[in-house]
Order: sequence, then C-alpha cells, then structure tokens
Amino acid sequence: MKIYTLFLFLLVTTFLQAQDPNHFVIGEKQFSNTDIYTLLYDDGTDILYAGTSEGLYVYKQNIFVKLKGPENQIGNSIFQLNQDNHGNIYCCNLNGQIFKVMNNDFELFYEVSSELMTNDFSYFIDAQNNLVIGCKSVIKIHTASKKETYIYNSLKDSASKNIDVVGGFSQLFDKSICFEVYIKSDKSQHYVYKKGKLIKSETLGSNRCFFSLNSTVFTVSGRGETIGSRINFQTKVKFNEALFYINNNRILGLDKQKGARIIKLKGDTFVEEQHFFDKEFLSTAFINKNGTFFLGTFGRGVMIIPNLKVQSHYNSDELLLGIDVSLSNELFLSTRSGKVFLSSLENQIDKVNISVDQVFHIPKIKGFNNQVVFSGVNGLGNLKDVCVLDENSFLLSSPYGIYIYSLKEPKYFNKLKYNFFGEHLYGLLNGTARSNSVAWSFKDSVVYYSNNLGVYLKEWNSLEEEAVLYKGKAFLSNDLKYDNNQLVCATKENGILFFRDKENVEQLSEKNGLKSNAVKKIKISNNLLYALTEKGIQVYNLLTKQFLGIGVIEGVVNNTVNNFAVSNDKLWLLEKHKYYAIDIATILKKDLIANLYIDSITVNGRVVSDNKNKEFDYSQNAFNFYFDYRDVETKHETEISYTLEGFYEDWKTVLSSENKIEFQYLPVGEYTFKIKGVYRNQSTKIFKYEFEIFPPFWKRWWFYIGLFIFTVLLVSLIARIRLQRVSKKNKEILEKEILSKELAESKLKALRSQMNPHFIFNSLNSIQNLVLQKDTNKSYDYLVLFAELVRSALDYSEQEFIAIEKELEFLNVYLELEKLRFGNDFEFKIEYKGSLDVKVPSLVVQPFIENALLHGLLHKKGKKKLTIVFAVDKELTCVIIDNGVGRKKAKEIKDRQNISYESFSTGAIKKRMEILSQQFNMDATFFYEDLLEKGNVSGTKVSIVLPFKSF
Repeated sequence: MKIYTLFLFLLVTTFLQAQDPNHFVIGEKQFSNTDIYTLLYDDGTDILYAGTSEGLYVYKQNIFVKLKGPENQIGNSIFQLNQDNHGNIYCCNLNGQIFKVMNNDFELFYEVSSELMTNDFSYFIDAQNNLVIGCKSVIKIHTASKKETYIYNSLKDSASKNIDVVGGFSQLFDKSICFEVYIKSDKSQHYVYKKGKLIKSETLGSNRCFFSLNSTVFTVSGRGETIGSRINFQTKVKFNEALFYINNNRILGLDKQKGARIIKLKGDTFVEEQHFFDKEFLSTAFINKNGTFFLGTFGRGVMIIPNLKVQSHYNSDELLLGIDVSLSNELFLSTRSGKVFLSSLENQIDKVNISVDQVFHIPKIKGFNNQVVFSGVNGLGNLKDVCVLDENSFLLSSPYGIYIYSLKEPKYFNKLKYNFFGEHLYGLLNGTARSNSVAWSFKDSVVYYSNNLGVYLKEWNSLEEEAVLYKGKAFLSNDLKYDNNQLVCATKENGILFFRDKENVEQLSEKNGLKSNAVKKIKISNNLLYALTEKGIQVYNLLTKQFLGIGVIEGVVNNTVNNFAVSNDKLWLLEKHKYYAIDIATILKKDLIANLYIDSITVNGRVVSDNKNKEFDYSQNAFNFYFDYRDVETKHETEISYTLEGFYEDWKTVLSSENKIEFQYLPVGEYTFKIKGVYRNQSTKIFKYEFEIFPPFWKRWWFYIGLFIFTVLLVSLIARIRLQRVSKKNKEILEKEILSKELAESKLKALRSQMNPHFIFNSLNSIQNLVLQKDTNKSYDYLVLFAELVRSALDYSEQEFIAIEKELEFLNVYLELEKLRFGNDFEFKIEYKGSLDVKVPSLVVQPFIENALLHGLLHKKGKKKLTIVFAVDKELTCVIIDNGVGRKKAKEIKDRQNISYESFSTGAIKKRMEILSQQFNMDATFFYEDLLEKGNVSGTKVSIVLPFKSF
C-alpha cells in the first residue's frame, strides 16, 4: 500500500490573515428601518442605550424599549449619549436640546438659545462632572444647579477679533476638551479646556478634529492629514473618520465606506493594528469596561464583539471537516472536496479524490521531516484516528481495522508476526467491525480501540481481544484517549467515561455539568480535557474536577462548532465554513458573574412594591416576577434558578432570556420566592421576596373565635327572647285552639241540633199524611221506623264521626221510612266500596238524599229510583243518583208554588262543609250534575267529597 504523506519543508509562522471578529447582532429586526447614531453601555446597570433616528431606546429583557421623551422635544433623532461620574445619562438632538434620562423616560435638561446655535453643536462631560456645550460659544453648565458659565464667549470677542467660526469640538482621552476659533483673516486658534482652565495652544493651520494618544494631542486637517510632533505616521486618521477611545494608546476608527480599524500608537509610530467589517456601514461605537465592542449600524441593529482577538477565517466555498494543529500553532485543515490546507484557507498543500473527514499532524518523528500531515491512506479509506507509539511508529484507525505505520519493525514485533501491507505498513487488527478510534498505553503496551460494536483492548503480543464494559454492558464510543494511566472514552450516550484497570472510576454526564451525554471528540492537554458534545465545546480541569468557561466572552458566539484542535496556547475551533482560535489563557481566567435585576412584581396584573406589599387577599393569587439578566458577555451561558418555598422546595431553572417567572393560582399560605443567576459555578446574590396570601376573613382563626363568641351571645339572647315569645305565643295558641275547637264544636252541634228538628218536622208531615189517609198499618210501621231513626239521629248528632256501618244502617232506615211514603214506585240501592275500619262525618249525606227525594223524585211520575255509592281511597266520596225531574224542573215547580226560601238542610250542609275543610285542611265539597238521556233531563247526580278517619 502506498501512503500519501506530506513532508513539510516550509517554515510556517503563526500569523493568520486577519478576518472579521466573531460577533452577534441584537435588534436587527427591530431596527431594520432605523439609523443608530449613538450607543452607550452602562456598566453599573448593564443597560445598553441606543440613540436612533426614531428616538432613544434601552435594551432590557432582550428587546429594545423606546423611552418617552418630553412634549417640547424637537424631532425624534437622538445623538451623543454621555454618562457623568454619578451614573446620570445625557443625550441631545441637533437642535440644541440636551436631555437627561429619568427611569423610563427622558426630560429636557438644557436648551441652547437660537442666537448661539451652530451646525457644529456638541456637548461633553468634563472631569468635574459639568456639561460643556460647544456652539457659537463654549458654555459650562453645572449639572446640580444648571448655572451657566462662559468658557469662551464668541459674541463678546467677535467685534475685536473678527471671529467667524467656533468649532472642531473634541474631547480627549483625559476628558479635556479641544476646540478651534477660526478668524476671518485666515487664521485659527486652538484652545484646550482642562481642569477648569482654558489654555491657548499653538496655531497649526486650519484643523478641525482632535484626539490624543499617550498624552499627545493630534489634529486632523481638512485635507485628511494627521498632524503630531515627532511621530512616524505609517497610517493617518482621516478627517471624516469617527474616533472612539479604546485605551490610552488605541483608538477605534469608523469609516462610512471601509468599515472599522484599530489604530495604535506603538512607540513613536502610528500603525493600523487591525481592520475588520470592511463591507459593513458602521455609524457609531461604544467599548465597555470589559472591552466588548458595541457597533451601531443603519438598518442592521447593533453588532456586538465580545472578544476582538478572536478572528474568524471564512470561506463560503469550502465545507470544512478536519482540523489539527502543531504545538506551535501550525494549522492543518481538510475539506469535503478533498483539499488540505496549511495555516490558512489560501495555502492549499494537497488534494485527494475523497472527502477528508479528518486531518492529523504527526509531531517530529525520527527519520521524518519536521512534521507530517495525513489526509488519507491508499486502500485504508478515510482515516478516523492516529496515535503515536514511539519515535519511529504510530497507529492508524480506519474503517477496515487498526494498522501500524513504522519506519522500521517496532520492538513490539519480536513475539508476533504481522501481515505486511506495504512499505512501513502492518495490519494489527482486521475485521468486519468499523474502527473509529485508537489509543495506546505506554505503561503495559495495550492497544485500546472502538468500533461500531463497542470498546476493546488487546495486549500487543496477544491475539485475544477483551471488551471494555460499562455497568456490565458494551457501549459505543466516538473517541478514545489514554492519559495518566487511565482510558478516557467519549461515548455516544453515556457522556465521558474514565477507566482504570478496566474498571469505571468516573463519569462526566449531564448530571454533573456536561452539556450533552453524546460526546463526539475529546483531547487532553496540560491536565485539561476538551470535549465536543452535540451541544457545543466544553473544557474540564482534571485536577480541580470543574468545568471551565468557554462561551461568548471568550469569543464563541454560537454552538455550531463541529471540530477542534489544541496547541500549547490556543484552542482552535472549526465550523462549517470558518475557523478561529481562542487563547487558552482566557479560558483559565475566571470571569465574574454580573447582576440579576428584578424589574417588577405584579399581582393580578398590577405592579406592587417589592419591599412594602407583603400581605395579600385570597383573591390576589396570580404572581409574576419579572427579572432581567442584562450582561451581554455572560448572558448566553447564564441560567436563572428559582424556587418558591411554601409551594415546593426544589430549585427550577429557566434560560436568562425568559424574563418572567409566573405563578397563576397560588393557594392560601406563606411563601418565600428566591431567584438567582448561575454562571460557570458562580451565583448572583439571591433575591428574596416573602409574602403571605391570607384566607377569606371567614376562614381566619380570629373570625372563628369571634364568630363563636358572637354566636354564643346571639344564641343566648335569641333563646331568651324566643323562650319568652314561645311561651307567650304557646299560651295564645293554646287559648285560640281551645276557643277554635269550642267554636267548631258549637257550630257543628248547633247545625246538628238545627237539622234534627227539621228532619223531625218532615217526618211528622209524612205521619200526618198517612193518618189522614187512614192507613193504620203503614202509620204504625212508619212510627216504628221513625222512632228508630229519631233515636239514631239524636245519638249521632252528638258525635263528630261515626262508623261507616252505622252511617249505612242509618241511611237504609231513613230510606225504608221514605219508601213507605212513596209506595212501591220507589226503589233505592246503597253500595259501599272500601274497608269497614273507617269513620265518616255524621249526618252529612242524609240532607243530600232528602233533597233528592223532595225536589227530584217527589214530582216524578212512574218509577222512582235512587242509587247511593260510597267509596274510600285517599278520600271519602259519596255519589247520589236519582231519576227525578231534574234541577231545572224542580226550580220551576218551586217558583210556581211561590216557595222563596232555600231548603234548610242545604244551607246547613254548606256551612258544615266549610268547617270540615278548615278543620281537616282538605277540600270538603259537593257538586251537582244533570243527567241526560236523548237530550232530555233524566235525573240528577250529586258527588260529595268528605274527610274520614281510620280506627
């Protein structure tokens, strides 16, 4: 087999062609149609301010929020954000209005008079914390009293000095202020206002821009010349270049057409140190105390560079796959198209016909040149891993097995013969399993390798292989390393496993800080373990057993890293189309966590004070806690932990971008809300908010006690009053009941006593008729029946209820007596349906029978029939049917006979029915019905409803 090796004779430096720094953008959509004129990052509150063509904005809770301006603000545009020594924020417009930011709005602080306004209007904050305004004059405004003091009064001096223009206002690094007075005689005078004194400077011609580095003041002329004494200008600051101080010897220059550059005064030479974003239109900049760059744009939001040293090298045409580096930062790259590059994407050193997934750098090996890069081995497929054995040989892992490459037969071959594949190439292990990684133990000459079946070990002089097991089972590994007498495995689903003497001694997983249990690649260097997981790159200190930070503040602005390499001092990261390096020293440096801010607390949608409102009604149970972790350098890695003691005890975690913790329906109880930010094993100060939700007043202990006492007193009072009332009422009721009963009984007795004479009168009339007819036998029989009937009537009239049998017997005697009067033409029938164990009201039915006889049958010619039917169910009913002349004919006879009174028994029975209804709380009633036959009246039917009693 032929090996493609590259013997490198070139001396390669570590300098890489400068490209754009790693960065991210905020507000891109929000400011897509907005121009940003000025930026300020308040390091005290971690708030970013942006003055734009649409007004003043602050970046809070992951969005830009527009602040409300005063009503007398002229226009929307905001310029020149400045901060004084007390943290107060100021800004201005181009109409001479200076504003002061106040919480969620800003107000007019000072306005330049129209006679002093100029197109060159500017303002600054000096070292004494005063505002210095540059217009047609230079005016100092005391921020506390707003008192005006003229530093330079052009209106006063214009008559004598013939002054035309005051301008060129600039503030130097030491906060001194420079300006130029231009005189009509083509002369100009420079002034410096420093520490409360105005100092006249030498005249250098017509120069309108000033800046300082290393205490040296420079001016930029209108012709674009940078002027300064004893300075070698390799590069010059342009007249229209916006300058922003980085430190005492560096400034940032923004050119509208050529992006940004870092200008440095190095000794006595003015040099351009770095150039970037040459295709971007950058309008303004701000550099905070941590060195993070904030760059304003027109229509593209704010670009943020957390680490200017991290420069991305980009090539959109090549899909980058493999990366390796020498200890001295000689970089090797491979691509999907089969290209291999050295140190930059412009320096191609090889091209093969297959995709090069991995590229490997082999350190100095005896008999080789200074370094060797493997991009693939003919016949072995794409290499997966390389492991150095000694100064003469190394191991190769390919999809087809494990192989040895050696300049001469290794000393380990003395006990075992190996297949010879070609010059210097030997097969150590062949098989169907696809090998993907290999490691070597120098201590005991053991080869470790992984494939698609698991992880195995094989002693050098043995044909037997042995599986490495985790919890008694085989596992899959993407990468293996042997370090410090232990095997380290980057597994596909179990995190990182450490084995010593075939026993698992440690595990890094999601439970103890690993971002993902799926680990793609690992490297170990200087007691640092570098791991690439599915969720990004991580660094673990093997000595302290802690994960080190690597994120935005180091220059890694996203989690799209797909490969990496490690040198002595740099970590090289590879993405699809770019690569960049991070200084390992920055990873080792501990970066402090910022502050967590509680913006507001709302209850049922209303904002409450976090130090006053601690007690709430039971209906006030919807709580929202709005927080803001604003620090842009650490925000991407910071998590927010919170708990609500009294509701649950464990800590929950959300992303710092969430900005709100919500509890919709809290039950009654006492609670303590706690929240903190967590960043790289550091925590912010815990914010605590203790509050209580009270139950309804009717569920509180004092209410129960009060209610009990009140109830006892009220019950006692009511009981006393009620006893008195009840006693009085019972007495009255008893008296009324006695009177009512006596009255009812007296009425019934009176009715019965009235009815008995009436009946007797009718009976005597019948006897008289028989005597007059000289019917002695019938008279005698009638007298016997009459005597029995009178005896029963007198007896029953004293009883309210009588047995149904007696009632039926009484009516039968009465009708037998009436039959003697009517003769054989009269027939009657009495029926009863029901139990005999009932009692019925006495002498109620007899009057209805008497009416039927007297008014219905008496005037009837021919057969006279009378039927009486009793029935007992829920009530007592009695139906009386006669075939008499009917009620209408009876009334005509009554009228013809001039009878003007109602029969006495009918009126009496109506009154008795009313009394029975009241006494027994039921409807005792009766009603008549005419019987018809072929349209003619054939009789009368009366239905009676009465109460009854059971024995």
